[in-house]
Amino acid sequence: MFESFAKARFSPNKADVTDCQNRLKSQRTQRMKNVVVQGVYIVGMHHCGRRELEVDVVHYRGQEHDNPYDENAMTVFIDTEMRHKVGFLRREDAVRLKNVYRHITGKCYLKAKQAASKFNRLKGPMKICNIGFKCDDEHVADVRQCLNGYSLKVF
Repeated sequence: MFESFAKARFSPNKADVTDCQNRLKSQRTQRMKNVVVQGVYIVGMHHCGRRELEVDVVHYRGQEHDNPYDENAMTVFIDTEMRHKVGFLRREDAVRLKNVYRHITGKCYLKAKQAASKFNRLKGPMKICNIGFKCDDEHVADVRQCLNGYSLKVF
C-alpha cells in the first residue's frame, strides 16, 4: 500500500512533464536566432577541381588560416568534416564576415542560389549564395552592424 501511495504521490504527471519541456524549449529558442545573409559570392571554384557548385545544395564554411594570398580567406566545403574544398568566399565578403564569425554558434551553412556568372574577363566565375547560421539573441545587433549593406534576415 505504501509503494502505491509513494508511486502516485511522487511520480510526475505527464501534463506537468510536457509543460516543463515546452517551457525549456521556448527558453532555448528565445536565446538563439537564425541569421541568413543574402548576396554573398563564392569564387575560386575552378581552383578546387569543380567548375561550378550545385544550386540549392548545402555547403559549409570554414576558416583557412594558412592561405598565403589572403589571411582572411574563408573556404567553402562540401562536407561537414571540412575535408573537400570547393571554393572560397569573395575577399570583400570574407573581410566583413570575419567580424561576425565570433558570434556564430555551431556550423555556418551556405546554399548557392543560381548558376555561376562571369562578370568580366579578369575574374573567374562567381556564384551568389546565402549564408545561414545561429547566434545568440544578445549578439544580433552586433551582427547587423557588421553586415550593414547586406540583405539580412533574422528569425
